[in-house]
Amino acid sequence: HDLLSGVIIDSGNDASVALAEHIAGSEAGFVGMMNSTASTLGMLNTHFMNSTGLPDPEHYSSARDMATLARKVINDGTTYYPLYAKKTFTWNGIQQSNRNALLWRNSTYDGLKTGHTEAAGYCLVASSQRDGQRLISAVLGASSAHKRTAETEKLMGYG
Repeated sequence: HDLLSGVIIDSGNDASVALAEHIAGSEAGFVGMMNSTASTLGMLNTHFMNSTGLPDPEHYSSARDMATLARKVINDGTTYYPLYAKKTFTWNGIQQSNRNALLWRNSTYDGLKTGHTEAAGYCLVASSQRDGQRLISAVLGASSAHKRTAETEKLMGYG
């Protein structure tokens, strides 16, 4: 649970690798599981090379595929899905904040995941539930954390 919190709330790469090794025996084995799952879900424009999302020329995905994965997490991961809405996580006396700024702006937002690398830019796959309807958006390649949040708010507002 703490490792999942570290991955989901704090984007901890160390926690991602530790979980991968625990689940599959090695990160490479887990990446094989990730790619198999992506294929099963119909994520046709995704190929994983590591458990962290760190850059690799052969590691890629699309906004559509990330939204597909988000829908699967929401629908099948009800036990752990509430972690995506948590604003903070404290480990070893150090409090880390969730980088999804939408969680502080509007209570209808309940996740999902931020990301950032130089290669991918600032990314946010977000989920909101309003009036009994769930919306998912995927913004990839934004120029700043502020921009990914603003673009997500525009998409969700339109939806």
